Amino acid sequence: MTINDIPLISFFQRVLDPLIIMGTLYAASMLYGEPFTGYSLVLMILAFFISSAVYQHIDPYRTWRSGRMLAYSRDVFGGWIVTALILVLLGMISGLAYHYEETVVFAWFVATPFVLLASHLAARKVGSDPSKASEVRSVLIVGANDVGIKFARTIERYPNLFMHVRGFFDDRTEDRHPPELRHPILGKMGDVAAFVRENNIKMIFISQPISAQPRIRKLIDELQDTTASVYFLPDVYIFDLMQARFDNVGGMPVIAICETPFMGLNSTIKRASDIVLASVIMLLLAPLMLVIAAAVKMSSPGPVIFRQRRYGLYGDEIIVYKFRSMTVMPP
Repeated sequence: MTINDIPLISFFQRVLDPLIIMGTLYAASMLYGEPFTGYSLVLMILAFFISSAVYQHIDPYRTWRSGRMLAYSRDVFGGWIVTALILVLLGMISGLAYHYEETVVFAWFVATPFVLLASHLAARKVGSDPSKASEVRSVLIVGANDVGIKFARTIERYPNLFMHVRGFFDDRTEDRHPPELRHPILGKMGDVAAFVRENNIKMIFISQPISAQPRIRKLIDELQDTTASVYFLPDVYIFDLMQARFDNVGGMPVIAICETPFMGLNSTIKRASDIVLASVIMLLLAPLMLVIAAAVKMSSPGPVIFRQRRYGLYGDEIIVYKFRSMTVMPP
């Protein structure tokens, strides 16, 4: 498990969410006395892959981590509505829709987001209590600077990380410590190794600038004979970059500051979902758009549709079509 991996979230993403989605369909079938056939299994498999792609794109766990439960609920329901629309569209195109009992599918569509949300909220309530965790990992932060303080606050904000900050180690005098420091200074960098051995510390985070490399190397050497995990906090994260993450190029570690999500498989999934969702939305809005088109035509002379050049991914020129909202000026 990595330090960025919240155990409860990983469990839901990889195991429980797919089981809830498939189990709710099975429960709906049993409730209405319908046999669970091979077609039901096909629907389960389709729902599994489509919901996984949709929720990966929406990433509701982003709002889970930040504690914004209203936004999180919106993401869960919104993602399931998109999944349901795609399933309905595929069922109508392929003819599979005629093999399912409408009441069962409707009950499944309605119940699933509520079951997902209820299970998540219940698990969050249990998982957010560190006293119920099997082990709360003790943490030391080396460097009482902006990055280290921000990291300590992050740990406090997410109790389901099961991490507890014991304090900081810093070589500077007290008058040079940031005023927002809320954890105790336990000593200087030279005292870290002894403190770790005496207090069974699990994790150490080094928040020091590159200019302090000799001291960092000395500290790491001193910690070699301990069982604590040691991590380095790069100061790039002080800029609050939303997409910053570690990656590698040919085995060499790099930090991704800002990268496009439209690459590889993600690009294919994005393109496919755009086409499917746009088609469904266009069909649903077709009657309204006909009314708008008639209103535009009757309100003033000129074309109904206005074309405009814009620039999209990689600066490629695209043509945007929209209803005309202004009068046509004579040349």
